[in-house]
Amino acid sequence: AMRDKVEAAIRTTLTGRRDRAVIAEDVRKMRGLIEAEKGTKDIWDLKQVRGGLVDLEFMAQYLQLVHAADHPQILSTNTPEVFQRLEAAGLLSATDADLLRPAARLFADLTQILRLCYEGRFDPATAPEDLKRLLATVGDAPDFATLEAYLRQILADVAGRFEALVQ
Repeated sequence: AMRDKVEAAIRTTLTGRRDRAVIAEDVRKMRGLIEAEKGTKDIWDLKQVRGGLVDLEFMAQYLQLVHAADHPQILSTNTPEVFQRLEAAGLLSATDADLLRPAARLFADLTQILRLCYEGRFDPATAPEDLKRLLATVGDAPDFATLEAYLRQILADVAGRFEALVQ
């Protein structure tokens, strides 16, 4: 019974009406603070790098906050699922959803492999070749160099969508 009350309170909060411009400003401000504190150019810091997991999560959360009052079915704690639900509700273009969903999955998959197989900050220059081959396989790339090029492009594309969508 307590769980039901908590979930109802959370749902009521998340489906409240919000001023889109205020939420966008708040999200951009929070992202800027994180960037100032933990920002990196390292593409293998998949959480903090621009266009990485933090940006994906901020986009998903922002879009839920500004649309959930009229579309409560979009609410989810799973980022790729949020993008799927936003697309199904007509709130996110298929082009954006087809970029953001796979990016979220790719970043999560690569992060999990790195957490399981590598201790400390990942450095491709000193990483074992077998690990780089595994990362390429997980990233559906023919080799590690191709994966890195693809990753750079995806990060740039996601960062661009953040700028376009969080307004």
